[in-house]
Amino acid sequence: MMIPILLSNNTGYIFAPPASNSWALLNLMLVIIGIFLALLALIDSIGEKRRVRRKRIEFKNRGAKDTDLTGDGRNPLLSKLDWLITAEFLGCVSVLVFLLTQNINSFMVLINWMSIAHIVIFIVEVIALRLVYKPVKTGSK
Repeated sequence: MMIPILLSNNTGYIFAPPASNSWALLNLMLVIIGIFLALLALIDSIGEKRRVRRKRIEFKNRGAKDTDLTGDGRNPLLSKLDWLITAEFLGCVSVLVFLLTQNINSFMVLINWMSIAHIVIFIVEVIALRLVYKPVKTGSK
């Protein structure tokens, strides 16, 4: 059973049953927001890599060791890189899932059963991006 809603003198639908041939506006919005966040994170990580490289060059020019840069000798971008790759991968997966499951030629609803998958993908992507921007803890207090 579809739940109708009146939209500017036409009857539209909020929710469509699983067997209906429709596409959901919420899914499209989640895909666009997810791709936008993933691209912003990618651009920011490229800028961060350049900042770290410049800082490392400045430290080496002063005669400091690499351990002076991070405090414990490990690269702070290494763990962030894994989460960034996860977020970028999930952004691509969300587009692929949208293209494979949503029929743009049919009628539009606000949400459908595939919205659950898109919501889960978006939440995991946001968690991965949150872990990318989690502050790096150093050994000193």
